[in-house]
Amino acid sequence: MKINVLVAEDDETTREKVVADLNELGVAGKIITAEDKEGLDVLRHDAAHIMAMSVQELYPGTQVTIGPVIENGFYYDFARKE
Repeated sequence: MKINVLVAEDDETTREKVVADLNELGVAGKIITAEDKEGLDVLRHDAAHIMAMSVQELYPGTQVTIGPVIENGFYYDFARKE
């Protein structure tokens, strides 16, 4: 199994700790940060999901339609009967 790990603090100690923990679990991992395009895409993707869940909680019955990560952020389209 191989995973990417997004870390908030990109310092050598954090990297070493995360890699050691992954190795202990038998998992190959790659550290990414918000400074990396891949890391920024992960943050945007996760933020889009959090926003969608929040909208559905605030407005029950709202359907999430489409919501990709785009070059400078993310968005979601919603459908709601009302």
